[in-house]
Amino acid sequence: MAVSEQTSVIESLGYVVSFIPTHSNKWSKLRKLFAIFYSGFFLRREIVKEDVNFIWFHGGEFYSLVRKYLILSFATFLLKKKPKVILSLHSPTIENMMNSRIKKVFLSHFIKRSDCTTVVSSWWKEYIESYLPISNLFVLNNVVQSVTSETEKVSNIERFNSRKVLFMSRLVEGKGAEVVVEVAKMLPQYSFSIAGDGPLLTTLKNRVTSLKLTNVNFLGWISDRDKAEVINSSAIFFLPSKRDSFGMGYIECMAHGVPVIGLDYKAIPSIISQGGMLVNPFNCVESSASAIHALLSDLSKYNCYASAALELSEKYSPKAIAPALKEILR
Repeated sequence: MAVSEQTSVIESLGYVVSFIPTHSNKWSKLRKLFAIFYSGFFLRREIVKEDVNFIWFHGGEFYSLVRKYLILSFATFLLKKKPKVILSLHSPTIENMMNSRIKKVFLSHFIKRSDCTTVVSSWWKEYIESYLPISNLFVLNNVVQSVTSETEKVSNIERFNSRKVLFMSRLVEGKGAEVVVEVAKMLPQYSFSIAGDGPLLTTLKNRVTSLKLTNVNFLGWISDRDKAEVINSSAIFFLPSKRDSFGMGYIECMAHGVPVIGLDYKAIPSIISQGGMLVNPFNCVESSASAIHALLSDLSKYNCYASAALELSEKYSPKAIAPALKEILR
């Protein structure tokens, strides 16, 4: 979602964008290897035709960056005229790279080879700069569309009265889904919806069954088409994640005026800011339960956080992001 929304803003600035997939978990190892050469060949052909002004690489984990680096090397080998290279870093595994000498050297070299490198928050910019002496690093926030349709808008009182808490993420280690179940145990008066799929689904369902919880619902993976309805039917978005470099769910829910709760952990405070509540990551279950109850037992406080969430989401709107993109692409 973050990439597609960003692409829409770039296109609104008058650029034509071509998307080249370089990886899929559904691909065989042979196809993944072939994709590196195909992508490099395609890029090189377009560069030679002088149809490419810039190449934008969205780098994830280490091997994702290696693939992109190989594609770049093949596409620009021995070419005199090369397009501008932009590298976008948005994976929380950057920390792991900094703790590995080889990976750190590789990342440093890739960044220096790029004309511009972007990160998704000021926290990540400061973190990377504390390890690498680089000057071409910029903050480019992720983009979320503002909610304009009247059918998508729900009043604060409707949400407040629903008493529903939404967790929406991939069900993997570090995202905090297991915390949601334990919090639900402490707050039987509220309803908790877990939206997402992943390897922890069975474990989570077994835990809910063993605790005999009747206030936890598993919604499965939510499509983009149904996401607005799920968000609008919730009073709070709760994502106690230690694995997110940004957390699109936070700003998507804030754009609907839904208060969010996350951990006071690494980059998350720079995203949530005043649009939600931060809880102690070392006393996560108890502090989260207290935060949820504080919001859902006081309508006045809830209204304040809902208004703040909506206001903060404008920071991530296409209109707000466009000037930064213009500067990067000029």
